[in-house]
Amino acid sequence: MIGRRFLPGAVPAIYLSLVMIASTTHAQVQPWVTCYIGGWNLNTDDNGSMPLSAVDFSAMTVADHMAILPSEYSPFINTNVNGMTAENSRKLIAAAHAAGTKATVTVGSWNTEGAFRVACAQNNLAGFVSSIVSFVKDRGYDGVDIDWEPLTLPDTARYASLIRALRAALPSPKYLLTTTGAWGEPYGVFADIQEYVDQINLMTYDLSWASPGYNTWYNGCVYSNGVTVPGNGLPAPSCDYIVGLFEDAGVNSSKLGIGSLCGGTVWKGGVMRDGKGVTGPNQAWVVPPTVTSDVPLYSPDGKSGIMQKYFEPQYYHWDQGAEAAYLSIDSLVSFNDYFISFDDASSISAKFAYVRKKHLGGIMLYELGMAYPGHGTLPILRVVKSEILENAK
Repeated sequence: MIGRRFLPGAVPAIYLSLVMIASTTHAQVQPWVTCYIGGWNLNTDDNGSMPLSAVDFSAMTVADHMAILPSEYSPFINTNVNGMTAENSRKLIAAAHAAGTKATVTVGSWNTEGAFRVACAQNNLAGFVSSIVSFVKDRGYDGVDIDWEPLTLPDTARYASLIRALRAALPSPKYLLTTTGAWGEPYGVFADIQEYVDQINLMTYDLSWASPGYNTWYNGCVYSNGVTVPGNGLPAPSCDYIVGLFEDAGVNSSKLGIGSLCGGTVWKGGVMRDGKGVTGPNQAWVVPPTVTSDVPLYSPDGKSGIMQKYFEPQYYHWDQGAEAAYLSIDSLVSFNDYFISFDDASSISAKFAYVRKKHLGGIMLYELGMAYPGHGTLPILRVVKSEILENAK
């Protein structure tokens, strides 16, 4: 589940077992919290940059172990990647189950569309599905997440066939079947397959870049707040705008989750008309800034994460209209100016509020290792847990 790089059209809580909060007039279901955990961060024998002991599995409903990959060759899956060893699967599943949390496994990631296309060809689909199902059952996972990226219109029939076949082979409610969706994808196919899946988690992050016709913008704000893209006049990308695109295509809001990145986007330098570099949202440039996406909140070296390298209280801002946090660093020379967009405690609380307001299914966090400070437990999960407990009262 890597941030996409194309223009469309041109983080913890006691276990959320979907507890019903009853009243005399209605009942409200707590949102799901699906957290992606990269096998590359755990590595062999759980000795990687983030130990399992750092993860509070009671802060989520689903722990997704990622990722194995589709392959163009029989048996059409590649499991020898991303530290997805049998022992790491065993340890992660055991830790999740001990907390009453489901454990699923992702198939796919960014730039896997070619392999998916071949694996889902008519003569290969049955073998591909059989390989996935065998992996899920042999390892003891509670289900599978399909991350076909990017998903384009010509591939929708094969994608839908895969989803239907997996649901038949992994029946509900014993097994979870989840999938990802994104801005710019063929939204109608998600309406077609929604009855077969438990979650459609939207990658509502990595939504900005220094491309012609665009201004600086947030990594993943809640609202567009009336801001439009200069090049096409459409709303600036936001959770609300993207959710609306899926709903307009016929996807039920209860099947949708919005995403929160455990990192952010760093805009550096550039030159605006006044000669300064970019320092905030919705700024136009004459000379484009450099943009680095998927920058972790924390890094194992203790130096290069957003909170370690850039954060100082005087740089922090909260955009009430867009509901987004950012850092604004205005230096003496434009080259050292920064606009840094990321999710923090306020952003996560705003996203939970939006989920409740819109009656969405839940929230997805990608990827927990990006938020690990190198010691203790994940701060982002403490934030999510506090948020859920407060609103479950």
